[in-house]
Amino acid sequence: MSVQTAPVGPVDVAIVVFPESDIGSSLTDAIADAIGSGAVRLLDALIVQKDNNGKTMIIDIDDDTDAFALLPVSGAHQGLLTASDAEEVSDVLPPGATAMVVAWENMWAVRMRIAVHDAGGQIVAHERIAEDSLVGAFATLPSIEDGE
Repeated sequence: MSVQTAPVGPVDVAIVVFPESDIGSSLTDAIADAIGSGAVRLLDALIVQKDNNGKTMIIDIDDDTDAFALLPVSGAHQGLLTASDAEEVSDVLPPGATAMVVAWENMWAVRMRIAVHDAGGQIVAHERIAEDSLVGAFATLPSIEDGE
């Protein structure tokens, strides 16, 4: 007997480091916008703060805090990011810095996967290309303004 499961999109995890303890609201605003557009679904998030003495504080998305107040956490799968993940981030975080770790599912890819399946196709490869590789590649392309 096979079990039917809902289609799942690729999951990304980003670690964003800030040199100070305040991450501001621009990052959470951008994440909330992406979620609101339906492009992604928040799976989990945590904040790792290291004070100037090297003491670490971890704030998980399900903690009662204002840190995630702007993020729509309904349906998030808290627990995807573990204490071990937070410890790994803390190990490389410089004193006085803060990191936000965010895991999200790419919902646009779910819709694409369904469309491919419905058309009888199959996705046989999917790869994420690092931003620094793309910057160099795009720099060699003619600009649209050049008319080429």
